[in-house]
Amino acid sequence: MNLGIHDLKIFQSAMDELGIALQPSQMDQFMKYYEILVEWNRFMNLTAITEFNDVCTKHFIDSISLCKVLDCSKEQTLIDVGTGAGFPGIPLKIVFPNLTVTLLDSLGKRVNFLNTVIDELRLEKIEAIHGRAEDYAKPDLLREKQMTIICSKNKFNILRRRLEYLGKKEYQDYISCELVEHVLSRNWIISSCSPY
Repeated sequence: MNLGIHDLKIFQSAMDELGIALQPSQMDQFMKYYEILVEWNRFMNLTAITEFNDVCTKHFIDSISLCKVLDCSKEQTLIDVGTGAGFPGIPLKIVFPNLTVTLLDSLGKRVNFLNTVIDELRLEKIEAIHGRAEDYAKPDLLREKQMTIICSKNKFNILRRRLEYLGKKEYQDYISCELVEHVLSRNWIISSCSPY
């Protein structure tokens, strides 16, 4: 892939600030991701942001900046609730291939897009699931393993209300859901769910 088509100075500078040294293959994955995003955005609404530098800044860098508050260097499972076009889950997976990532979205067409990106980028230990946040917030789905939930403030409130609706005792018996108050530029919330 020809990386010279786009100016990568902003992206590389941000990676340097975060202390991240990307391999050429990872840079290729970001470029391919951008190309697929723009191509699919022509016939479905994935993002209003399509200019290369804006995508780098407002999608890629913003997603990767979660590593400031989340130790992505260790093996862990993330679920990106309401992922949309794959932000922040896919950029995090590209930079930190050790992560196991689930992308959850309520729109089947977006899940098809996500599966295309996963296949084209040859990403492993990542899956896209068609589902709603409130349907996924069930103790039997969350109690099986430790996971980190990344979602918007709105989606987190939906998850919390759903778990509380299941009953305080059942909620406390199955998981300890501890809110970590890290709200970044896109108002993402990081929460840790652990089996009791």
